[in-house]
Amino acid sequence: MTEDNLEKDTNRFTKENLEDALLAINSLINKCEKAQLKVIHKTSQSTLLINRLRALNIASLLISKELQNDEPLTAKYPLGFGASLTGN
Repeated sequence: MTEDNLEKDTNRFTKENLEDALLAINSLINKCEKAQLKVIHKTSQSTLLINRLRALNIASLLISKELQNDEPLTAKYPLGFGASLTGN
């Protein structure tokens, strides 16, 4: 496999990648919804949870739509992008 082909392949998400991500995101949505019940309304924590839930719901919807698509999703950044930012 040439270097160009390898780079193209590592920028694609497989159906399994998307399914795993969807499970993780839906789990986070559930946890945030439970946490929201314990947070005092109109605090910075409640605002953060609301914003996080909106973003997670959008991600869940987009991944669900992508799973219905036959073509693999191309990553905007290489899959290793951000690893140095998180220390991984």
